[in-house]
Amino acid sequence: MSSPFEELFTPSDVIDDFQSNDPTATIVGYVDHILSNGVTMTGNIYYKIVVNNGNGKRIQVIGWQDNVNKLEELNLVSNDVVKVQNARVKIPRNAAYNSGSVHFELQLEAQTRVTRLGSLTAPPNDDDNLPLISLIDAENFIKKGIRIRGWLKTNFGHFVHQQMNFWVASICDDNGNKLEVKSNTQITEPELNKGDFVEIKGVIESHPPGPLILNIIGNISISEMEQPKSFEHLLLATNCV
Repeated sequence: MSSPFEELFTPSDVIDDFQSNDPTATIVGYVDHILSNGVTMTGNIYYKIVVNNGNGKRIQVIGWQDNVNKLEELNLVSNDVVKVQNARVKIPRNAAYNSGSVHFELQLEAQTRVTRLGSLTAPPNDDDNLPLISLIDAENFIKKGIRIRGWLKTNFGHFVHQQMNFWVASICDDNGNKLEVKSNTQITEPELNKGDFVEIKGVIESHPPGPLILNIIGNISISEMEQPKSFEHLLLATNCV
């Protein structure tokens, strides 16, 4: 499943040419992370998202105080495709708080317009549009929505990176392959245990030089098609796809 929006994404060479303090920067990409209603130690309110151009560039987009509503009112979720027009290119004072992969961020100002164009993927419950793939085929479905089945190798763990929350686990197959899976929201249902055979819907992401990651969309279901695996079997899966 290929998204018709991908051809609209801002090329990396255009992003590389952005100039500091330029108030006319425009990008199109998909939302790969959201941090809403943040508050600094001095009480300033902000709302930030990370926009991905699908080719290795992740740009932090941030609205402060009166400009928070430009993002908040859109009710954005991961994989929404957005267009940010006339934002200011700024170098963050503290690089540790920049969640993007470039050295600058885009700040929303009075003239900035943010538009939600659609979704990168099919709705999570639209199973007919999501192909069922094996772990070993994941590299052929980068930036695409898929369904995938496997045994839960590791339970979901909570991580915080640059003030953003992640829940990360991994699944494996019968051939020693494993795939990392990530959610931006806590997985509370169903109750999952190591070794459960599960089906997950999501989008395959690539962040070289790291392994592929499945960004979860929708719910995880426990499948009765296969019996749970033993811990000993899970330990044999060491090949990152």
